[in-house]
Amino acid sequence: MPAVALESRPADGRLWAVRIEPGAGVPSPVEDPLAQGPGWVWAHFDLVNPNASRGLRALGLSPDVLALFIEADETPRILSEEGWLAGVLPDFERNPDADEVKTGAVRFFLAQDRLISARRMPLRGVHTAWRGLSGGAPPRSPDACFQRIRRGFLDECARLAAVLQADLDRVEDDLLESEGASRRQSRARALLGRVRQRIARLQRLTKPLARITPAEALPAWVDGDEMAATQRRTLSVIDDLHAVEDRSHALQDELAARQNEETNRRLYLLSVLTAILAPTTLITGFFGMNTGGLPWTQLPHGTALAVGLLATTIGLMLLLLRRSGML
Repeated sequence: MPAVALESRPADGRLWAVRIEPGAGVPSPVEDPLAQGPGWVWAHFDLVNPNASRGLRALGLSPDVLALFIEADETPRILSEEGWLAGVLPDFERNPDADEVKTGAVRFFLAQDRLISARRMPLRGVHTAWRGLSGGAPPRSPDACFQRIRRGFLDECARLAAVLQADLDRVEDDLLESEGASRRQSRARALLGRVRQRIARLQRLTKPLARITPAEALPAWVDGDEMAATQRRTLSVIDDLHAVEDRSHALQDELAARQNEETNRRLYLLSVLTAILAPTTLITGFFGMNTGGLPWTQLPHGTALAVGLLATTIGLMLLLLRRSGML
């Protein structure tokens, strides 16, 4: 089935406006999103275009809804009035690196017969919904398309959580491997830092979603079961991220313990060397005094005797450390 072509209109900031008729195949472009007709309409705008505000005003949106689209605030929220929903929701920026956590916001107005959305950068969830729609699998209603966008974001969060779990597996392998421990711990520390940074970003996006509910009762045409299912999916993703966070904390503690153990081992070796060399330092200091009557100064083998004394003291110190359990 052929895909519908994008028909952007830079004059009003519109990226596309299509009419979707369930069961009719590929959506058809429309000139006027407000025109009456069968099915429903999806209009999508590029807010970077300076003409987008004019195009949105032409749709007859209320001042509160228009402010949601135009303002720079990306705090997730949903407004509801009789007959419509509007709000701001997070989404992932669409870029070549699928595992990079760069985010934006999709702004939407949802009515029974139309969905109006806008963004400042290409977004993955919107792109996934558009790809499914233009590929011949149109949602049955604007509400279903809106839920598809939300599900796309949540599915991407779940996928990234699985990627982070795999990264933590690599961290754990490095911590448990004894060969090349110092190099492996350094690599684990760097990877663990990146994982925790991504977890923090994902949680900043998803935690507010658990508290988002429409201020008023849902319009009658909204699928309450689908909305509840999406909310349950949101809580499931948040739980997955909590599990990744807890595991990262545990591995961080393990890494800190390994590093402390390594530090203590090095300090122990330094202490042993200090104990061994302490008597030799005393002897060399004694023979280094510029005073009369130093022993062995007149003997031809005085240096050899002094070296023997040093070796004897080192041997005695090693024997003492071994008997005390330090060696």
